[in-house]
Parts: sequence; structure tokens; C-alpha cells
Amino acid sequence: MSATMTAADWVAFIDREYLAEFVPAGGAALKFGVRTDDGSIGALGDQLADAALARDLLVARVDAATTRLHLADQFLFAVAAQVDWAESVDRVIATFTSEAGLQAAAAGDEPLFRRLAAANDLEPEIIQMELRRAIGARVLKARRSSKDFRVAMTQLALARLSGGPEEHATFETITDWLTGRNRAVSAVKPYQIHARISRTNARYVFESMLLWIASAGHPRLVVILDISRLGIARNPRDGRPPHIEVGEVSLSRRMRSHVRRWIHEWDLARLYPGHRAQPRLTNDTGSWCCRCEPAGWASISRRRPTCSTSIAGGTRPSSDRRRIVRIGWVRRTR
Repeated sequence: MSATMTAADWVAFIDREYLAEFVPAGGAALKFGVRTDDGSIGALGDQLADAALARDLLVARVDAATTRLHLADQFLFAVAAQVDWAESVDRVIATFTSEAGLQAAAAGDEPLFRRLAAANDLEPEIIQMELRRAIGARVLKARRSSKDFRVAMTQLALARLSGGPEEHATFETITDWLTGRNRAVSAVKPYQIHARISRTNARYVFESMLLWIASAGHPRLVVILDISRLGIARNPRDGRPPHIEVGEVSLSRRMRSHVRRWIHEWDLARLYPGHRAQPRLTNDTGSWCCRCEPAGWASISRRRPTCSTSIAGGTRPSSDRRRIVRIGWVRRTR
């Protein structure tokens, strides 16, 4: 019989062994919690989030039912949407202000540099010049972060410092870029950002975000993943993100095989919305095959570095729908 513990004991163990000292000191860990009773996994996440917030850790919660966790950019967008970027910028500027020996600014509607000047009895231009120099040296030239992220944080800090009507527009545009709400590069080009966040650079942006969170004074970030969606025995076909069937196939196959199967299933559903695809995995000399039945037979085959979809046999669809779904480097197969 496997060893178990109550949810309260498990959260207390994670809090004592990881959240108290290990994570704030720079440690990283991946821990799994599996409920053996009928209780909701969300309740366990609530307890863990409360324990992390009590340690002043930044908490983000991501659910596999709403986020495609196998895509790095989608994971990043889900986490970035839960970060208070305005608060983090205020924390960074407050750090620069304290290190310069300046008093904190009082609340008000005027630009931040003017309120700081009034609190310290200095000229506003001197305060603005000093803080702009600190932002350039500590944010823009932070070489450990990716270039586009450094530029984005610099633009947010300068907008917060200067205030005015452009502050809101700058925050909205750049946070939309960080959270994936706006994928158009043209929206952020005026801020000297020349690339959108995709699967190719999402990892580096995520690492940069972790460094930024640490510089903002948060001890570290705790991400709570709810992957109970991936344990559903049967695909409910409700249009939500990927589903892995429980059984021998899902346990013996690599994640890449399931991801490719999901992509094929989504493409078939897009091409033939009126039909129900039923993919299944089969062994064929070390390769894999996913067969579906829309109108007639659709076969998806992979031969080493190639992958394609062809329509053959049965009732052939009309010519305008007889297409090849190409993913990566592909070639047509028999």
C-alpha cells in the first residue's frame, strides 16, 4: 500500500520544507500532489496558494482545462496575465528611490517624478534624470534578461515615472504583448520591441520574468498547475485543450506522440467540422499512425522526419476540401 497523507499535512510539509526557506533562497522544485479521495483538486490548490501568499510569494494558477500546457507560449501567457505589472514597476522604482536616499512620494495625480521632487524638496528635472539613469543601468542593461523583455520593462518604468496620458496606453499595449492578448508586432514596434512571443522565445521571456519578479522584491514565484484534465478516462470532446486517454498507450508513449495526435485531430475538426474524428494510436515498425473516420477514411501517418494527412478510400470529399494538412517538414504518403 502506498504511503499517503492528508491534504493539510501535505501543504504543511511543502510550506515547511520548500516555501519557508528553500524557494525564497533561490531554489526551484517540482512537486506533485494526487488526491485519493473524492475531494476537489481545486481545494488543495487553494490551501497551497494561501500558504505561499503567507510567505509573500507571488502565486499564479494555471488549469489544463483552459490552457494548453504543452505550448510554452500559452503557459507563459497564463502566468503573465496574473502578474500585477504596475505593482512590480512601482516596487522597482521604489527600490531605486530608496538606494538614492530619497523619501517616498505621497499619493496623488501628478507624475511620479514631480511628487518625488516635492517630497524631497528638489527640482523635478534632477529627480527625473537620476531615476532615468538608474532605469537605464539596472533594467535596460540587465543582460541576463532577453532583449525584448528588458526593453518592455524599461518602457513601463519610464511611463510610470513620467505619467501623463501616455502611461495608460503604454501599460495596456505592453501587457497585451506579454499576455498574448495582442499578437501583432506592429502594436509594440513604437516601443522598440520587434518580435512577438512564440514557442521559440517563450522560455527566455519566462526566465526574464522570473528575474524581474525577484528584482521587484517578491521572494519568488509559485505556479500551481491543475492537470486533472489530463487524467480523464474518456475525451469529453467539449472543445477544451488536449486530453490524454488513461491506459497503456498513454503510459508507454512519449508526450510528443500525443501532441502530434492532438494537432491532427484539431486540423481534421477544422477541415471537416460536421464529422467526428476518432483517432487511435497503432504500432507500425516503430512509427505511429493515427486513423480517423470523417466522411470516408482519413489517415495520418508519420515516417521518421515527415508527417502528412491524406484522404483516401470510402466516399471522397469534394475537391475543394481534399487537402493535405502539413505540419513542419512534410511529404505526401500513399
